[in-house]
Amino acid sequence: MKDGELGQLFKEIRTERGLRISDISEPLNISTVSKFENGLTEISAENLFKLLRNICVEPTEFFELLEKRNRSHIDDADLPQRDFDQRILQLSLQKKIGELQRLKQKLIQKFLTTRNILFKLRPTIVTAVQIDTQGTSDHLSKEDSDVVINYLMNRSFWYLLEYTLYIDCIPFLESEYFEKLYEKLLIIHFTLKHQNVHQNLFYQALYNTAVMFYYQEDYERTLLTLAQLQRHGLPDDYFYIRIQIELLQKQCQIKLGNDSKNQNELKQLLDVLSLISPAFGKKWKEEFEIDP
Repeated sequence: MKDGELGQLFKEIRTERGLRISDISEPLNISTVSKFENGLTEISAENLFKLLRNICVEPTEFFELLEKRNRSHIDDADLPQRDFDQRILQLSLQKKIGELQRLKQKLIQKFLTTRNILFKLRPTIVTAVQIDTQGTSDHLSKEDSDVVINYLMNRSFWYLLEYTLYIDCIPFLESEYFEKLYEKLLIIHFTLKHQNVHQNLFYQALYNTAVMFYYQEDYERTLLTLAQLQRHGLPDDYFYIRIQIELLQKQCQIKLGNDSKNQNELKQLLDVLSLISPAFGKKWKEEFEIDP
């Protein structure tokens, strides 16, 4: 944390609320608070909490605002993984292909400068997101595929980055790469299941495995994988994975039998999803070539 960030944020909140330093300085004096706000002195956590109480801000709220503001000043390429994932998802839903491409080039340059493996993996993730956003039948290049499989197969534990790499890239890998990675996913999951830390990511990874089968037009194996996912006992609050499973099941059944009942149910599900999330609804309608 840079010197003065706490004081600067405190000053911004105070002035936004129309308060003078003299209104809120107790138990400190006006001079000390002024120096704190301008980054010229530090104060103890105890005194900071007292000042926050004077401007009616909870400490947790204050530090959440500080973290949010710090994140807004971070370059997209350097974002923490969860924020990076949200950023490329946002660009994908908005179909900002140009910005995705610029982000990928920035990541490639950072890898050439730093040789940090993170900046070699992230361009591959962005490439997979670009393919998905453009709705093409492309696959990842052999070079990118090798990056994915070599990294994931050599990891004894998977955390957020590893699951993200699998989830985003697996639908666009050639089948020769898939079986090894799918086996690795299951080994990782059942080895670490007792920890239950990344259960939601495992569900999404297994779902995206089904998507890979769907893209390969292997609808029977898609349905089998979705059934396997349901047998894992998805919690009730996993709404988006649940509805995605149902959408993909309906689409596979349509592909296998051209069932008009399933087509009507699919359209109704998409209409419901569009009300909840217009961006996701539009994405799925385009995926299944259903008129908005």
